Amino acid sequence: MIVYIWKKFRDLSINNKTLIFSFASFFLIAIATYVDMANYLKMADKSSRIVDEVNVLSVVNQAEAAIINNSQANYDYVKDQTEENKTNYTYRNQEVNRVFDNFKNTISSYNGEFDYKINDLPIPIYLDSKSDLINSYYQRSIFTVSPEELARINTSLFESSGELLDGLQKLNIKISESKNYLLLEIENLKNTAIRRQVYLYLCVLAGMMFIRYLIHFTINKPLVNLERIIDLSNFKKRFKANDTTKDEIGKLGKSFNKLMKDLNRSYENLGKETDRLSAILNNIGDGVLVADEKFNVIVFNPAAEKITGFRAEEALGKNISEVLVFKDKGHLRTISNTLQRQGVCKPEDYCEIVQKSGRDIFVKGAATLFDLEENVKGAVFVLRDSTKEKEVNEMKSEFVSITSHQLNTPLTSVGWALETIISNKFGDLNSKQANLAKTAYKSNQQMRELVNDLLDVSRIETGKLKLKPEPIELNNYMSYIIETMEPIAKKKKQELVFEGQVNNLVLADTTYLRQAINNLISNASKYSPEEKQIEIKMYEKDGDIIISVKDEGIGIPHDEQKNLFQKFYRATNSSIAEGNGLGLYIIEEIMQHFRGKVWFESVEGAGSTFYLSLPIYKYGIGHIKEEKQKANTC
Repeated sequence: MIVYIWKKFRDLSINNKTLIFSFASFFLIAIATYVDMANYLKMADKSSRIVDEVNVLSVVNQAEAAIINNSQANYDYVKDQTEENKTNYTYRNQEVNRVFDNFKNTISSYNGEFDYKINDLPIPIYLDSKSDLINSYYQRSIFTVSPEELARINTSLFESSGELLDGLQKLNIKISESKNYLLLEIENLKNTAIRRQVYLYLCVLAGMMFIRYLIHFTINKPLVNLERIIDLSNFKKRFKANDTTKDEIGKLGKSFNKLMKDLNRSYENLGKETDRLSAILNNIGDGVLVADEKFNVIVFNPAAEKITGFRAEEALGKNISEVLVFKDKGHLRTISNTLQRQGVCKPEDYCEIVQKSGRDIFVKGAATLFDLEENVKGAVFVLRDSTKEKEVNEMKSEFVSITSHQLNTPLTSVGWALETIISNKFGDLNSKQANLAKTAYKSNQQMRELVNDLLDVSRIETGKLKLKPEPIELNNYMSYIIETMEPIAKKKKQELVFEGQVNNLVLADTTYLRQAINNLISNASKYSPEEKQIEIKMYEKDGDIIISVKDEGIGIPHDEQKNLFQKFYRATNSSIAEGNGLGLYIIEEIMQHFRGKVWFESVEGAGSTFYLSLPIYKYGIGHIKEEKQKANTC
């Protein structure tokens, strides 16, 4: 069959042979050109999106700065109501409005669908609501002369600003992650494009060589010169085949020249894309470090130079541990282990690093693995200097702590006075007076609970939460807790059912562990209808003692469960009961201090089960002091 085809081909005229050869050549060229154009369009699209996201990040930073400046200006005005402070506060309030408008305009000009949200709201809607709120605080502050009212407005503004800053920071992180992912996609597209082009061009060259040998048997010498050109050609030098003749050989020479022109154009386009990517890396505000499979630095942008203090020429080629020096020596090892297990590492807390000069700064960032080559992985580290951000958060926590302390004493006095009035020590009350006094007393108790929770949150965030760990025998401990919580359940005709015995101890602070368990039982009672049963169980499993609280209440919507342990978060269906959204956050922090866990299972409309687990205390009394020191330094 092959011999027959060869004979037929050999008998064809030179023109027909040339047509066949030219068709094959143009087909290969078309494939190469199509692949080049497709990859170029993909990279251009992603590069455009990166530029848009860099613009969004810029206005996010402007918004954060404007919010902080506005809060500071309000604080200065509350502290000293001079005309200068009033003018400054007015300017900062107008600045917030301008920045928010710029933010919305930037989003509207975003290339593609901008689907980021803050607190599940589209950003323009969220910004409008916060802008209205900040403006209302401004109007109230300007037209208020009462120091107490100004202080209350200032507190509300700081809380709203803190929530807004928190939302913007999360948005900042999400966009940064998306931006870094796009950068990696562009790099992968570039590498893939180069490999595909090399393969295609090798195929083209192989096809040309094959054509040369075929024509050699029919035309022979006219193609010898073209063969020499093909043998000498590469992608960096320019050769031209003889295309001056008008016969088939001349036409083939023209085809070859066009092929080389396309090759050069493709490499020029790749060079432009490489330059564009370098420009993006050199101008973004986040530090970007790329390491190879041995964790040696291969990319180091100017922002990384500013953060670490090392110049790029000093960092390139060094192990990343020599450039990115964490205060905690084991932190880089933890990041490496997390990357190997999960492929990505996104620490939520601040990390302290030591610059080349010896100065300590705090950073936030993330690390991601990517494929350098087949079966060879590299890592991208993205860092942001968050020293000022951490200082602002600490100032916020200190402010909450001071405010809560100042509120605690008058609230206690008011509560004592109301309790005395309700007890009829100053005379009998009619039913209307008694109901009013009880309502005031209940509100006072709720306010005291909120203040105490705020104090706990402040202690947690500033590292001042002092725990006194000691071995606890849980059988009698749980019986006492159930006994103290039964009156709360009986108010709604609910039944507390407890079962379980354990033979081991746990190491914890008796007061805060009781607070955690009481909180779970109280929540179960709040969110369950009357005459329902609340089941409390205690058992040992896999070296832990687990306490569970199961209710038959309203449950938690599935799409909101991931946010339940955040500060001040309350599910949308929780309006049937009062609360401040701090209880579960405090429980989680307390459990982490004792290497424990808290989690839950819930179905909306069918109730929830919350679990606490603590490791079994396996040591003797001689180790108690050592464990106390460990717990207090967590």
